[in-house]
Amino acid sequence: LNLLLLTGQNNHAWQQTTPALKQLLESSGRFKVDVTEHLEACTAESLAPYDVLLSHWNAWGDNVAVKEWPEATRSAMLDFVRNGKGIAIVHAGSSSFYDWKEYHQMVGAAWDLGKTGHGSPHQFYVGVTDPGHPITHGMKLFLTRDELWHRTGVQPGVTALATAFSAPETGGSGQEEPLVLANDFGKGRCLNLVLGHDARAMASAGFRALLCRGTEWAATGEVTIPVGDLSLSDEELDFVLSQLRTYRPGDRHEVLLALEYHLGCVANTDRAAAAAQRLLSFVADTQATLD
Repeated sequence: LNLLLLTGQNNHAWQQTTPALKQLLESSGRFKVDVTEHLEACTAESLAPYDVLLSHWNAWGDNVAVKEWPEATRSAMLDFVRNGKGIAIVHAGSSSFYDWKEYHQMVGAAWDLGKTGHGSPHQFYVGVTDPGHPITHGMKLFLTRDELWHRTGVQPGVTALATAFSAPETGGSGQEEPLVLANDFGKGRCLNLVLGHDARAMASAGFRALLCRGTEWAATGEVTIPVGDLSLSDEELDFVLSQLRTYRPGDRHEVLLALEYHLGCVANTDRAAAAAQRLLSFVADTQATLD
């Protein structure tokens, strides 16, 4: 699939994340990725060779070079998707053009001025809420370290495929927040992946699966890219066990699901012995609750 990565202006470190996105997509074996840093020069003719766009560009803030696109670019972008192709959005890639209604209908979700917010990047669990959708089919709960938006402005009728609990102690809303959204626009499709604040967040196996599978779906309406290994890294397992030390009945159960899924993944692999030893040490931990 021919993909055009739209970048060059963003209130995040796009110079580091652009090559990370290109590498992740190309390593799937499904995409040939071109990059442009000049969206304002895009026309219907220049977009025609591509199957899907990936936007990592925004016009957030007062000191940006480009605040608006020429009419030719605006029409070309909408028609590209409306006529049957696709667009994928990463993190703040949709946060632009707040007076352009059709753009926000297409991208499905964006930063809602005066309402949306976030705390500092931290570790949290991402849970699949629509396991029947091609993007998330076969995916389970996973752990990531990222920036978690709360009260994102989601357009009516847009489907949330995965969410995370935005805990008040991390600056959150105390609610489940949408992180992966799928949207039809005309004959085309849009994936909006709110994850992906920085290159470290993009290194998450869960992010990689959602990015590649979601972008393929945006391009074709189908998904052939496998989910891959979403088991916990050693660092992530340490985090899960540290949370489990203080577990009480009635607590949120993502920590239990994450451990259960991890053990299922490693049970018949060369990682099983190390996992078993880690669990034995945990059971002997006198600081952990009996629960």
